[in-house]
Amino acid sequence: MKKKLLSLMLISFTFLSVGQVEMNYGGIDISGIQQDINVGTNGSVYMEVNVKNMSNATMHLRMKRERINEIVEWEDDLCWGVACYSSSDMATNPWTTPDTITKYAIVDPGNSGLMVIHIYAHEPAYGCGIYRYTVIENDVAIDSIDINLCKLANTNEISPNIKAEIFPNPSSNKVTISFDDQEKTVTSLLDISGNVIYTEVAQFLLNIDVSSLPNGVYIIKLERIGLSPIFERIVVKH
Repeated sequence: MKKKLLSLMLISFTFLSVGQVEMNYGGIDISGIQQDINVGTNGSVYMEVNVKNMSNATMHLRMKRERINEIVEWEDDLCWGVACYSSSDMATNPWTTPDTITKYAIVDPGNSGLMVIHIYAHEPAYGCGIYRYTVIENDVAIDSIDINLCKLANTNEISPNIKAEIFPNPSSNKVTISFDDQEKTVTSLLDISGNVIYTEVAQFLLNIDVSSLPNGVYIIKLERIGLSPIFERIVVKH
């Protein structure tokens, strides 16, 4: 069943065709859910959202961006399909990616199209800007997410960083990650070139087997919605 969220600041979501796509961020299905994100001075948001085709047919998808609550000083970029668009490209509100076959994201069953969102909360404006991203096929809205980005004058109000302990380091067998809370954290192990070796959504405690990895330096990446990712270097030494 489609997840729903009520917000006093928003009009209700348009009724959408359910189950045809899944909007995934960091391994978590965020379809139909508002993402509340706080930033400080000169803050910005960068999100990579995978839009997965859950149907049995190839889909030709476009993306609509709508500023529900607009702060004129702020800017946003969007990448979808084979093209990226700047704030000046998306000057109208709402704005939809071009209706041409070369600009569609053509997504086969079980595969995903990548949407990259970048919102810049420029000075001096403070407040909350709400951005809605809707997946469209044949001019029909089939899924959406809202991003509620708030820039706070008091940076002490910003959400805390992810806190975790990673040990042992160096390691020859396994690496343990112990979190200070039980919030879901997308945990990835990357090689030094940035290639993802392992990913899991973890809570409280996670053990990663490194016994089969070659000696060398690796990166642990920790991600939560609304927080800046954390990168920690580990060494595998047998």
